[in-house]
Amino acid sequence: GHLPLGYLRSDDGAVVADEVTAPLVRAAFERYKAGGVSLRELAKWAGTVGLRSSGGNALDRLSIRKILMCVTYTGQVAYRGGGGGDAILKGKHLAIVDADTFAQVQEMLRSRRRHSGVGKPFGRVPYPLSRIAVCGVDGARLVGARAGKNRRRYMRCSTAERHGKGACAQPMVRAEVLEAQMAAYVGGMRLPPEYLGAVVAELRQRQRPTPDPSKGNRIERQLERWRRLFVMEEIDEERYRRETRPLKQQLAELEEPPAEVLDVERALVYLRDAGALWAGSSRQQQSDFVREVFERIEVTGAQVSAITPRASYAPLFVIDRRERFNGEGGVVQLPGQVTEHPPVAWA
Repeated sequence: GHLPLGYLRSDDGAVVADEVTAPLVRAAFERYKAGGVSLRELAKWAGTVGLRSSGGNALDRLSIRKILMCVTYTGQVAYRGGGGGDAILKGKHLAIVDADTFAQVQEMLRSRRRHSGVGKPFGRVPYPLSRIAVCGVDGARLVGARAGKNRRRYMRCSTAERHGKGACAQPMVRAEVLEAQMAAYVGGMRLPPEYLGAVVAELRQRQRPTPDPSKGNRIERQLERWRRLFVMEEIDEERYRRETRPLKQQLAELEEPPAEVLDVERALVYLRDAGALWAGSSRQQQSDFVREVFERIEVTGAQVSAITPRASYAPLFVIDRRERFNGEGGVVQLPGQVTEHPPVAWA
C-alpha cells in the first residue's frame, strides 16, 4: 500500500528507510518533542528543509499532524480490523523514531488539542453559509470555527485555517454578521404583483383534485364482474389478468393517500415577505435554502461583497434587481447601519 514519507520500496519489495527524507522526519519528531513549536511553525520549517509530500507539495499543519501520529515510524504496523478488532503489530521495516519519542509526541498532541484556541464547530449545521461562502482574497472556502471564551461562531478562510492567520489577509468574521446581511438581502427582495399573481395561479392549477368516490366504486364493480367470469370458467386466467391489470392500477392510484394541500394564501404571504420566512427558519432550513438558491457568496472583510445565484433562480434575482435597484447592483445593509457598503456584484 501507500508508504508514509521517509520510506521507500526496494526492488525486491521490501520497505526501507529513505536516506533523504527519513532524517527529516526524525528531526520533525525531535523538534516537536522539545516543545516551543506549533504545528504551523513545524510546517514552515519542513518547507525550508525540503520536507514535502510525495507529490512535491508543501506540507500544512494537518499534514504535519498526520506524520506525527503515524505509528509506522516506530517500526510497527496499524491493523484496522473490519469488526473493530484494531491492533498494532510489529512490522518488518526499520523504525525511524524510537517508541519513547513517539509516545511523548502523542501526549503533547492530545494536550494541545484540548487547549486549542480555535475549535471545531459544534452542532450538525451551525453555519448556514458554509460550503457556499468563499474568501474574497484568495477564493478559498470559508469554514466555521468557534473561538474566544464564549466559543462564539466565526467564519474563517480555509487557507488561514490550514496554514495560519498570516497565510491570508481575510480576517475571521462573526457568523451572525454575515448571516444577518444575507437575511437583510433576502428579506428585502421585492417581486412585482403581476409576478406574484402568476405564481399563485400556477399553484392553484397544480393542486391535486379530490378523488371521485363514484369512480372507485365503478372500478370495483368491473373487477367483481371479471372475477365472476373467471370463477365460472367463462374466461381463462390469461385474459382475466389482462383485463384486470389496468383496473387494479387505476384503483391503486385512487387509493393513494391524498397529497398535502398547499395553503396558497399562506404561500403568497411568504412570497411577499421572504424576510419573515428566513427569520422563522432553523439554521438547517437556512442552510438548505442557501445551498439550493446560491452558487457562490463572496465575503471580503466583514462584508458580503458578491453573490452568484444558481442558473435556475437567476431570473428571480433579475426581477428583484429591476424592482429594487433599477437594474443596478444591490446594497446589503443591516437595519440601523449608518455607513453604506459597496454594491453587491452580480454574476
